[in-house]
Amino acid sequence: MLLNVLGTLLLTFTSGVVDPPMIPPPVMDPIAARHVTSAPPPSEIALHRALGMEGAAYAAGSADPAVGFDCSGLTHWAYAQAGIDLSRMSWGQWDEVTQVDEPQPGDLVFFDTFGGVSHVGINIDGETFIHATDYGKGVEITGYGEPYWSAALVGFGTVDE
Repeated sequence: MLLNVLGTLLLTFTSGVVDPPMIPPPVMDPIAARHVTSAPPPSEIALHRALGMEGAAYAAGSADPAVGFDCSGLTHWAYAQAGIDLSRMSWGQWDEVTQVDEPQPGDLVFFDTFGGVSHVGINIDGETFIHATDYGKGVEITGYGEPYWSAALVGFGTVDE
């Protein structure tokens, strides 16, 4: 490369051209360029963390992966992994979200299972959600089309980041 620059300078001075020599731009290091990507949004991080807990035990009042989760404990824990502090109760989380009609992956989904907002999960793809269900079932993926859940659906909410 140095020889190319020197050759260009020599031609410039001997031909009377006064334009500066053309120096090729630096070549981007593809390895370094890979590390300049932006971080995923908190909703994506929370969804992936929750999916990693599939099969974890159900434990009422818990938001601890070593013990298990209840529904709002799972969503609280998953969003905490993404740096978002949600309320610990499902109805509190309902009050903290921006309600939406078209859920995106990572949005929360709310249900009325015994009077008011009483159950919460995380939307996966608009057809399924992950949630901590009940004793003996634990954290599982469920479809919105299942009669019990479709009848109890209250709505969806985006967590403000």
